[in-house]
Amino acid sequence: MCDKNSIDIKRFQELMDNSGKTRPTIAKDLGCDTSTITKHYNGDRGVTTDYLIKYAKYFNVSADYLLGLSNAKPIEPEIQDISKYTGLNDQCLSFLHSKNGAFYSDIINFLFDSDNVYDFSRLCLYANEYRNLYSQYVTFSEKMSEEFEQVYIFKSNNPNEFDDEYDKAAKQLQEIEDKRDVRIMRIHEVLKQLIDKYCADLIDREKALMEDDELLNLDDVLDDEGD
Repeated sequence: MCDKNSIDIKRFQELMDNSGKTRPTIAKDLGCDTSTITKHYNGDRGVTTDYLIKYAKYFNVSADYLLGLSNAKPIEPEIQDISKYTGLNDQCLSFLHSKNGAFYSDIINFLFDSDNVYDFSRLCLYANEYRNLYSQYVTFSEKMSEEFEQVYIFKSNNPNEFDDEYDKAAKQLQEIEDKRDVRIMRIHEVLKQLIDKYCADLIDREKALMEDDELLNLDDVLDDEGD
């Protein structure tokens, strides 16, 4: 098997770094040269199918995980299928399967309920817009800082022209920041609505359970009286 595979270098490096073993030790365990491991680690050499299989078995992950085709590390087929279907990684799946997993799953089910999915979609949309605006703000402010540092040198003899250009750029930056503030306000509004609805839903469910318990107790009393 001589086919070369493009593994996810970052994931491979994380597996190596978190293994607690040195490269010579890993090379010895796999029966290869340390230089080969190093070249794979640095991305200087493609990984053959033979090595892909070796690494997957050695680190107890799937080949798909190393290739970046799946977010789940474990090789269990069920977890792999769930990860592929949902896009959730193994850490998230383990989190949902933890002691408090039922609580988190309940929140997720609530968010995707037909009555709430629209608000949840809006929340995701506003969060994504904020992320894009934040990126624009950082990029523009860095560019503005670099450009005007150079422009200031050449236009030091004409401060008025420099001030006009700086004010124009500062205004553009402020517009981006204002848009960010609007998105933050909308995120807070939608998040508050969802939290209030979730709390109200919990109260309704608790009341329903109490009513069911009262009905069961009443049935027991009636049965006793009938006897």
